[in-house]
Amino acid sequence: MWKTQLIMRQLFRFSRWFWSGAYPARQWRYFIGGQRQREHARLREFHLRFVPFALSQASLGIPWAGAALVAPSNAKSVFLILGALKVIGGGAIAGALIHFFFPVRASASELRGRTFIGLSRRVKWQDIESVRSRRWLFTSFLLVSSRGEKTALWLPLFLCEQNEFERCVRSWLAPEHPLRRFFETQSPVPTQTTEVPSCPTS
Repeated sequence: MWKTQLIMRQLFRFSRWFWSGAYPARQWRYFIGGQRQREHARLREFHLRFVPFALSQASLGIPWAGAALVAPSNAKSVFLILGALKVIGGGAIAGALIHFFFPVRASASELRGRTFIGLSRRVKWQDIESVRSRRWLFTSFLLVSSRGEKTALWLPLFLCEQNEFERCVRSWLAPEHPLRRFFETQSPVPTQTTEVPSCPTS
């Protein structure tokens, strides 16, 4: 009897913890309550270019195709199939998903992107401490290190609107900010011949 009561008390505590602020419940309320849509409405979206990312993912299938050359005859077809799946699935499908559904988002106050393993990351501009460039196969990234985070945000440098993103960064950030300094050093401000819309500041 006392074991049943103990189990019920533990279940009650867990349910109270879950619904009063546990991460899954917060995420559930975040999506259902429309907070996600309201937040995204005030952010600029910058989509990744399809070709560089697709090529990088597809190239990971080359080792499987190479393994088929030295594999026993009864295993060649397996390696060839794995290589083809990686080229098609990892290239075309993954590239399309990343392009359409996982843009970089930014505003005058924050940057939203992903880590190397795909975890979502939100960074306040003032929390960014350093940036460094990194080449990954057919793509280039900036590794953005921020205060209080152990892993860096991987900021793609192959956005469809790359020039527009850099222009917004220059308008949002102070001259001494590491991200603005990088863009001004690596990508001088292009000469504007036509009027372009301003970046929102709120």
